[in-house]
Amino acid sequence: ADSAAAAYERLSSSKIAIVVVDWNLAGGGVEDLLRTIRSRHRMRRTHIIACVADDSTETLAQAINHGADDVVTLPLSDCELRSRILWAQH
Repeated sequence: ADSAAAAYERLSSSKIAIVVVDWNLAGGGVEDLLRTIRSRHRMRRTHIIACVADDSTETLAQAINHGADDVVTLPLSDCELRSRILWAQH
């Protein structure tokens, strides 16, 4: 999705087990998106992988504190993304 609102719309109409979200998603609202996912009973078990461009401790902590289960730093290789998704499935 190209915005947090569009992402939530897709999530609310489907059962999705894993979400990969760009922390710097255009239009912002990622923090609200993660809080909303965590607050909805049906989506509480959704595994969230946040992709961040800034690997500072503050940014990583913000992503985790807003509900991300895992945080990866961009640029992200295909191999690393696949391994994170495989880990999330277990």
